[in-house]
Amino acid sequence: MNSTLVFSFRPSTLSTVAFLDETNSWLALLGRAHPDFSEWWIPPQGPGGDFVSFRNRNNIIERMGSDAKRLDAEYGVGAGEGGPRLQAWS
Repeated sequence: MNSTLVFSFRPSTLSTVAFLDETNSWLALLGRAHPDFSEWWIPPQGPGGDFVSFRNRNNIIERMGSDAKRLDAEYGVGAGEGGPRLQAWS
């Protein structure tokens, strides 16, 4: 059986914690459809890095902050929204 999931989101800017809470609520809903959908990770930043599970709240928040700082350093302040904010698009 093949399934296609289509989601539509209103554009919004969320704090890191609000983004994580929203993500975890979607993962809980997806996990009810099939257990394989309930666990998601942020991929490693590079070779030898670790995947970070969305279930590990403190590590996810730390990683999202470090990713935002890296984007700010690479592309200019505001690219990573200074760490605490992320943009979501539909």
